[in-house]
Amino acid sequence: MTELFFMAALVGYLAAAAVRIVGTPRPAVSRAADVALWVGLALHLVGIALIVVEVRALPVHTPAASIAFLGSVVALGAGLIRTMPRTEVLSGVLVSLASVMLGISMLLPADSPSEATALASVWFPIHALAVFVGLASFACAFGVSCVFLVVRQRLKRKNFSSLGRMPSLEGLDQLNTRFVVAGFLSLTLGIAAGGGWAASTGGGEGLGPTVAVTLVLWAWYALAVLVRVVGKWRGRLAAVFSVGGFVGVVVSLGAVMTLLSGWH
Repeated sequence: MTELFFMAALVGYLAAAAVRIVGTPRPAVSRAADVALWVGLALHLVGIALIVVEVRALPVHTPAASIAFLGSVVALGAGLIRTMPRTEVLSGVLVSLASVMLGISMLLPADSPSEATALASVWFPIHALAVFVGLASFACAFGVSCVFLVVRQRLKRKNFSSLGRMPSLEGLDQLNTRFVVAGFLSLTLGIAAGGGWAASTGGGEGLGPTVAVTLVLWAWYALAVLVRVVGKWRGRLAAVFSVGGFVGVVVSLGAVMTLLSGWH
């Protein structure tokens, strides 16, 4: 049943992304794309809710459930960004990213074992939610940075087609900063709660691959926040920094999942 909701959500996402990225002069088609996005998100969340009911915990017990959950947060970000002016293409890029995440989650096995005792800790929901909100923020910063680089390149080449459907470079840079700062603060909270989770469950296994990747990720975005706030780092370099950071997240967590057949 969950797969059916996810499949229907994926269809809605792809329809919305196609209209937003390609563009349409017809207001009715544009409104239909907005409806497809929100209906897709609703179906996506129903699927997530079914997983929650089944496992009686947050949907982060397997890589498949985790990626599906992360995709729903990114899709929600795309919907909220769509309420801002000149964000048609940007929202389409973020919906495309959510579609990729949902599609990958449907291809992964969903029957990995979970540690019910560890998941029952009061610290775990705080840890998981904060980390995943942080990752979703970094994913949105990645999408914003990609659009920034495209807009910058078009302006450099004096190709002004479709620029009216995209935010200004200044607006994109500000969005990038907000997502990076929000993601960093959320990840910091998640790491702190993770320490409480490990203490409450008697975890003493040392610095595992997941913890190491998380700390490196935290250090990377801590540097990003530092150079933005203190060094006033803006523009292309900041966008490239966000793109590189998220690519590193994907590669690192992909390696962890391959080695451990799960997150921990």
